Amino acid sequence: MNPTASNLAKFGPIRGALDSTWHYIRYGDGREELFAWRTDPEEIDDRFATPAGAAVAERYRSAVARELTTERAALSTRH
Repeated sequence: MNPTASNLAKFGPIRGALDSTWHYIRYGDGREELFAWRTDPEEIDDRFATPAGAAVAERYRSAVARELTTERAALSTRH
């Protein structure tokens, strides 16, 4: 999968996380990607399906879910 400016909307809302090694992406349609951005800055080698990548992705999946919960709670208090 390679979203570009011209086709990005079809992937739905996109969430992600980035640290000193990994770039985790979760698309609105549920697909996920994980890249070792320092060694793969063009994000060609998706590590999501590897055993090591699955463990890293789970950590980020949980972090993104917590962030969404916090964001939704903040939005609900505004109304």
